[in-house]
Amino acid sequence: MSDAAQTDDSSLSAKFIEKIQSRLTENKRVRYDLPFGGRIHIDRQLPFLCVYRNPSVRQDDGTERLVVSQPSYILATGKLAFHDDLSQLVESIVETLHPIFGAFWVLEIWTHHHQEDDIEEIPTLKVEQPAFEIRLPETQQSAITMQSLRKHLTNIQLQKIKSDVSIVQGEKIAPPRLSPVLDEAQRKALMCQLYGLRVRPIYRQDETGNLLPQVHRLFTRQFTTALQRIFYELAINHTSFHPKHYHFMGRRSVVKAVWEIDDQLAQISRMYNFLLQVTPVNITDSWQQFQKSHFKKKPIFQYRPTPFDIALLKRDLWNIRIEKLEDPVIESLFREKRREIDIQLTMLIHRNSPRFLYGGLQLYGDPSPELVQTSRQLLGRIRAMSPSEPKRQLTADEFADHAIQELDYYRQKHPELKSKVVVRDDIATMMVSNGDLLIGSSYTIPEDRINALLQHEIGTHILTTYNGRSQRLQQLAIGLAGYQPLQEGIAVMTEYLVDGLNLDRLALLAGRVLAVKMMVNGADFVETFRELVENYSFDEETAYMMTMRVHRGGGFAKDAVYLGGLINVLDYVAHRGDLQPLFVGKIATRHIPIIQELRRRGVLQPPPLQPYYLSMPMAQERLSKLRHKHTSVFDLV
Repeated sequence: MSDAAQTDDSSLSAKFIEKIQSRLTENKRVRYDLPFGGRIHIDRQLPFLCVYRNPSVRQDDGTERLVVSQPSYILATGKLAFHDDLSQLVESIVETLHPIFGAFWVLEIWTHHHQEDDIEEIPTLKVEQPAFEIRLPETQQSAITMQSLRKHLTNIQLQKIKSDVSIVQGEKIAPPRLSPVLDEAQRKALMCQLYGLRVRPIYRQDETGNLLPQVHRLFTRQFTTALQRIFYELAINHTSFHPKHYHFMGRRSVVKAVWEIDDQLAQISRMYNFLLQVTPVNITDSWQQFQKSHFKKKPIFQYRPTPFDIALLKRDLWNIRIEKLEDPVIESLFREKRREIDIQLTMLIHRNSPRFLYGGLQLYGDPSPELVQTSRQLLGRIRAMSPSEPKRQLTADEFADHAIQELDYYRQKHPELKSKVVVRDDIATMMVSNGDLLIGSSYTIPEDRINALLQHEIGTHILTTYNGRSQRLQQLAIGLAGYQPLQEGIAVMTEYLVDGLNLDRLALLAGRVLAVKMMVNGADFVETFRELVENYSFDEETAYMMTMRVHRGGGFAKDAVYLGGLINVLDYVAHRGDLQPLFVGKIATRHIPIIQELRRRGVLQPPPLQPYYLSMPMAQERLSKLRHKHTSVFDLV
């Protein structure tokens, strides 16, 4: 739906067109409904306009979405009765914006249809191959323009098959049976370039015309990027507008449906705490029972009751109409998150049963042979070194005092930070939940690990939660799909930066990977425990906690992400990756380019909080070393 009032008449009034011109002159967003189900949307002053006329004689499913992903477009009817109004509207837009940029392009998009087109389908094309025909006026086009159009459209590919792109000059620049939106006299008077782009609708079935949703989403995403790149190069080479990156040519304003769907996903996510739901509440008692059995009898774990109807929550989840969105980038984030929530809810249905494992493998993956080999080698090196001397242990309450001071430091900069530190009896170790730090009342912390854990839990997990909450997109605080490996990788790297990543901690991370792999390969609780004690030299209580973590719920593969995430972050830093996108919120590595794009488009703002440790000379020195050589995890030993 349009954010603005619909025009009721079947024709466009002079007053309506003047209103559009006025808003464009003031660089305000234009978004209005047009007669016969059309729409005009122009984000801001831009040197181009995309046009799509819906055929009145046939279905054209999916093509409209290629246009609405652009920041400047008109959707109109293909009815002949509306042609003059459409032409006048386009003319008024060009008249307003051409003087600002010194050039302007109108690109009309339509699809090939064998019953309408004079040009036959190219027989040499493969079934899966996308194809485009670019139509240009007879006037001489610059080589730069021709190259840009061909290059970026050719890069669109499906199933690794690149597009076929042809360029035709002098053909009618309009869909079959329709006249151009601007005739030659108008184009010359306006000094405007009109291009046509005929698209092979590979995203539909040939026989039925039905949409192929997955193909359509992939095609639309690539098509959107290609047009951004084309308009960027046209602007750089032919106008006074010189954006720094092609992402600046993308959509900046976000329609109301984005925030509605974001809120719906956030409400469902807040209905449950996944980690708490899959963590036993009787960890201490079960450890004592396991000791009494001389480590021969698998402990029985008890879990929190599920305080909601999972089936109803799933129904609400899949009723969210993500397909309404016009932005393919944000749509992809929401689809990923919905799938992750669905898997988590399915896991809760199968909690404490063998089926639980398979959902975890979907979320976190099976540790790769390379990661398992690295873990074994890392443990071998650590065990060959002198053991660490025992350190004084802080109680949960003592550590809580340090955590409160750390939070107060950040609160001095941002009083809006509402995170709390809570010592609880129903958890065994420590975790961040909904932006609060929860500490098990019986948990103890080695004195030399205080700063490392503060930076891990507060400087990473709480900080990214707060930064995510500072954005309008709530998913950044809740966590985009698959955010855990990057989050834990950053958190563990911070332990190294503040000189808190000791040998015991590295051994623990490596041991977790091996414990996950044993569990995935079919080892039961007792077998996993014995392997950790007898072959990898962990003490019995540590081995029990590691085994409990990977066997909880029926088999939980998450614990391999700590070391795997650290290795990936070290690689990212070594390639001089920018750290700022990592702190915008809870994101996965694959989301970094998306975060950068949304930043350039103005959808996201810079993160308000930066980690405290980045101001520490030692952390900066260590970070500099990581950047100037390809440091492996073995170099941290």
